[in-house]
Amino acid sequence: MRRRLSAAAVACLITAGGAAHADPDVRIATGDEQGVYHVIGQAICAHLDRTVANCSAESSAGSAANIERLRSEEVDFALVQADLQFAAATGLPPFKEAGKFEGLSSVASFHAEAFTIIAPERTEIRRFTDLRDKRVNADEPGSGTRRTFDFLLDWKEWTTSDFSTVAEFPPSAIEQMLCGGRVDASVYVVGHPNRAVREAIDDCPITFVPFGEEEIRTLTVAFPYFIPVVIPAGTYPAVPEDVPTFGVPATLLTRADVSDARVRAVLGAIYDNLDELRRGHAALAGLDPERMHSAGLYAPLHPAAKAFYLDRDR
Repeated sequence: MRRRLSAAAVACLITAGGAAHADPDVRIATGDEQGVYHVIGQAICAHLDRTVANCSAESSAGSAANIERLRSEEVDFALVQADLQFAAATGLPPFKEAGKFEGLSSVASFHAEAFTIIAPERTEIRRFTDLRDKRVNADEPGSGTRRTFDFLLDWKEWTTSDFSTVAEFPPSAIEQMLCGGRVDASVYVVGHPNRAVREAIDDCPITFVPFGEEEIRTLTVAFPYFIPVVIPAGTYPAVPEDVPTFGVPATLLTRADVSDARVRAVLGAIYDNLDELRRGHAALAGLDPERMHSAGLYAPLHPAAKAFYLDRDR
């Protein structure tokens, strides 16, 4: 049974005078405007704006920045990679200084995001380990991509000095960086297909580099928030065959002190509009409601989310 928002819950999301707040009642930190996180946030907000609350899907530098915005109460919901969620829930880097995020709560899980390595077509890079000594774009500080890249450096016992260059340009600059010959490769943790990647393909010949099967096995066994992922053949013209890599589930988080009404409203916007979400982006086409309450969720479920899922299972 799907839980609907009650009249009392609706009342909690509007002002005493009956008009919507000037500021959004629901703020969701998403990601780059060309990425899937922003599509998800916009879809949730489109439904909430039609029903119970003002909503703002706010672009950001990515998962690590979203965690900090959630912690500082700038937003009440944030889309975050599962590995960054785990780090925040346990106080691991890059959140070691800030400490364990007390009250961090899970709401839902979405698609798998692939660690993606793209390079010019005529490249000598055949796997992740070949990036050493190369010019690599690793996204902005604060992004989930950059955190995952830094994690891999620690795992390999590398530092940024092992590369000719580690650039910090956002996904929107991938086309300029690769096609302009400014880097030898760019990494991006993202759901596919992706507009920034497609624009690069349209501008110059590029190739997708597999991560390395042995490394995938080692990573996914040692770190359960990483999962094997395949970028399927035909996703782009530049992908004639499957590209094996690893990835992380994309998750929606909140804080324990966020009201039950807001959490129920957001979950209603998600589950009552799954078909719309699936149509909104090809990366979301395989959304499985039976996995969305558990995959990659390491922070405890918010009490309202837990009640919502129990009702659905009855």
